Amino acid sequence: MTERPLVSVLTGTYRRPELLAGCIENVRAQTYRPLEHVIVSDGPDPETSRVALAALDCADTADVLMRYVPLGRNWTTFLTNSRNAVPFQVANWVAAGDYQVWLADDERMLVPDYIERMVRTIEETGVDFVYPNVEVYFVWDEARRFVIGTDPPQNGQVTHALHRTALLDVDGGGFRVHVGSGSDWDQYERWMNAGKTWTHVPETLLSHRIDG
Repeated sequence: MTERPLVSVLTGTYRRPELLAGCIENVRAQTYRPLEHVIVSDGPDPETSRVALAALDCADTADVLMRYVPLGRNWTTFLTNSRNAVPFQVANWVAAGDYQVWLADDERMLVPDYIERMVRTIEETGVDFVYPNVEVYFVWDEARRFVIGTDPPQNGQVTHALHRTALLDVDGGGFRVHVGSGSDWDQYERWMNAGKTWTHVPETLLSHRIDG
């Protein structure tokens, strides 16, 4: 039987331990295996570390490989408008998966077979990355919700695409920080300009909360 590819979920977080705890549970609820969850804290914070280390302690029972990296300074503040790029860059260095999906601490996969479906779509179609619709909502007004997702993708709509890790070797640059713009979108633009292929799944399978 052919061994299934390892999928790495990359999470950047900073001083939001309750959201991180929910994110960890959300990843563990995924049906796909083998799966690893790489968490990078964007600066020192004891409570965030407590949540992450507690997850590490029970990682074996959850059947998800856990990796946690607490950074020594708050790089998002240091690199003004970096849009949390540094934690995801570090997570990429640590991740071992054949596929990756970036999932911030305030985002959730809405179905337990999300990763399963995305991997199957890539393998059946041969594309380089695949992305669904994302529901965006506001904490202070939960009735204010909207769904984003177009084909071809537009800025902000492919943040959570499942992609081949090998894409990060495009032009030999890997994942690069882009100060002053959304680093994840810059990454996708480079892929598309290089002729990489994608598929859009027109279902709302992810959520993103806005609380500031």
